[in-house]
Amino acid sequence: MEADDAFTDRQADLTLFPLVEWRRHLLAAARRPPAPAAADEGFLGSRPLREQVVRYLGAARGIACDASQVLIVSGIRQGLDLCGRVLLRPADTVLLEDPGYVHAAPLFSAYARRVRPLPVDGEGCPVPHAQRHAGAKLLHLTPAHQSPTGVTLPVSRRLELLAWARQHGAWLVEDDYDSEFNYRSAPLPALKSLDSADRVIHCGCFNKTLFADLRIGYLVLPRALVQSFAAASRVVGRAVGLIEQRALAAFIASGGLARHVRRSRAIYAQRRERTLAALRDALAPLPLHTTGEHGGFHFAWWLPPSLPLAPLLAEAAARGLQLRPVGDWCRRAAMPPGLVLADTALRDEALDDALARLRAAIMAAKQSRGRGRSKPRPVSAD
Repeated sequence: MEADDAFTDRQADLTLFPLVEWRRHLLAAARRPPAPAAADEGFLGSRPLREQVVRYLGAARGIACDASQVLIVSGIRQGLDLCGRVLLRPADTVLLEDPGYVHAAPLFSAYARRVRPLPVDGEGCPVPHAQRHAGAKLLHLTPAHQSPTGVTLPVSRRLELLAWARQHGAWLVEDDYDSEFNYRSAPLPALKSLDSADRVIHCGCFNKTLFADLRIGYLVLPRALVQSFAAASRVVGRAVGLIEQRALAAFIASGGLARHVRRSRAIYAQRRERTLAALRDALAPLPLHTTGEHGGFHFAWWLPPSLPLAPLLAEAAARGLQLRPVGDWCRRAAMPPGLVLADTALRDEALDDALARLRAAIMAAKQSRGRGRSKPRPVSAD
């Protein structure tokens, strides 16, 4: 990984993935003659994979569903695009978290003219903001690990949002992009697990869990929407090869996914603690304020008032680090100065180097606060 990408790559560490085991499943799937497929297999996805997704979600996310509700997609973006294609009309209103997932607005804007941001607070999406939009057709949210602040939507708000969706006939699109990685306690069950009225579309993705180039995700659909989504899938065509789907089904069934997640979670937790410890040390005696550090591939670091954002960004850039402010995820929201730091993809030496550069940038920015400063000269972290 290049130094300037050190804290921006919100991905899994590919070196942790059991490629030998995966290759074995791929070869077996390629050698096996294709079985007669059900009429919907080409559009909903491989039946064995959908059955494994059902078992996985029941154990890991508390979701009770069956294979007929699962649609295999290439990833979260294709899933959101299908939601827009099936559910939205030009006159509809879509609600999005602000700050929030940056690709959601352009995807939904292709189908609905009114895309409205909902400002996020310290517990995620505030329900009263959604209630002001009684006619909204769809709300996209990231309740497990809000993107980018990392906060977790509490159960009370989940129940209020479900009641709002039921009352107004709205759909909740739950983006569960990195919920497998929780470092301090078991994650809350998914929003879909509380969905007694069947108003939630649950979106998940193995590209984050395993490796980015896999390109396999899934939707868990309300029963009333299955036929409409299947019809839309027939129009756009299958996005994921059946060989890869069969290989992934065998990998999950063999316990490979569970083993990989357990091993990766432990390693990512160690990297997160090292990053947090380095920040505390560099900031002292200033306080460290973070959100989302309990899980996921990134967390938000909120800068103390005496450490301005612009000088820190400049000092980091001078040391080869391109840090991303929380403001990059905002549409209208005015958030306190903060940075989104990704650390899971950084192996030992790369993490040591990146933390040394970040520490040097923080120390230089602390020294320069309160007085003018000329343009920083490129320096080494050594």
